[in-house]
Amino acid sequence: MEHLITETLGYARDHFTAFGLETAQVDALLVAGERDLRKELLQLKSLAEAVPADADKVAQSLHALKGLLMNMGNNNAGQVFAELETAFKSTKEVAGILALLAAG
Repeated sequence: MEHLITETLGYARDHFTAFGLETAQVDALLVAGERDLRKELLQLKSLAEAVPADADKVAQSLHALKGLLMNMGNNNAGQVFAELETAFKSTKEVAGILALLAAG
């Protein structure tokens, strides 16, 4: 998870700066973004580890992470979560989610 967070914050700084935001505004967005990203990743981990997993909540969390990552400029990671969301909706399998969270 830490790698994903660090990578996303780097993308986000560039992404927000490209919009012409002041450094203080960018810094505030990074603090809020990191907080939200950590919260959602931990929530997804908890939901995916639950037996049985609440499929609706897992899907909502994947969707939220996809949007958060893309809004922070990490489109590659956002696409990975979009693919996980699609796969999860058809299989209801959490193994891929847990593997991704453990890897980074």
